[in-house]
Amino acid sequence: LEQALLDLPKPTIPGTVEVKLPAVVAGDTTVRDVHLSAEPVDDGWSVKSLAATLPGRTKLEADGKVMLNVQGHFGFTGSLLLAVAQPSGFAAWLSKDVDEAIRRLPAAGFKAKVDLSQNHQSFSDLELILGKAKFSGRIDSSQPDDAKPSVLMRLEGGELDVDGLAAFASIFVSDKGANRFASSDLDFQIKAGPVSAGGLTADTVDTALRLRDGLLEIDRLSVGGLAGASISATGRIKDFPASPT
Repeated sequence: LEQALLDLPKPTIPGTVEVKLPAVVAGDTTVRDVHLSAEPVDDGWSVKSLAATLPGRTKLEADGKVMLNVQGHFGFTGSLLLAVAQPSGFAAWLSKDVDEAIRRLPAAGFKAKVDLSQNHQSFSDLELILGKAKFSGRIDSSQPDDAKPSVLMRLEGGELDVDGLAAFASIFVSDKGANRFASSDLDFQIKAGPVSAGGLTADTVDTALRLRDGLLEIDRLSVGGLAGASISATGRIKDFPASPT
């Protein structure tokens, strides 16, 4: 999308650019059913609609404003939907390292209001789906020039089973034990329930965690309705996740 809009010539008169292509080949990737409707504005493009089918039977839809500055940097503000019917195929396209938890998912995806730029990505009014697990909330990621990258997550979900837990955990830690956010500061809050794993079910799980250079700080861990009991804890775990202590 970025390169296509950077290369798209602007009309010299007001109007709408319509692009409909059955397929676009980029390297070894084929993007199908491409449809773009956009109008030029002073600092970029107003995208009325964008739709495409990506690998993994993935539907991409977007509308909003694309901003292009004088350095050719790309920014997008609007709505974005990504619906993945075959998560294993989509994940394999993105990365060779695909966790088994992702391969087992029947479907995945998200929709959100987004504000995307080179140094900051914001997903608000987020709806995230990982198989049967559904979450709502917000994610903000920043990569400032003069500070360490950071990720802030605030998510709330409903029922979560062991497959959903494994898929959700794979966002943070690979099945080989690698911390996917090793180069970033992570602030994470999640509330879900009921949560089932290991033959046990808790009515609610409410957590607030911070991860800094391998130090996991548990500001809040509250488990309610676990075999009639409630559990609360705080603490710190060093060398997470390689050799937690």
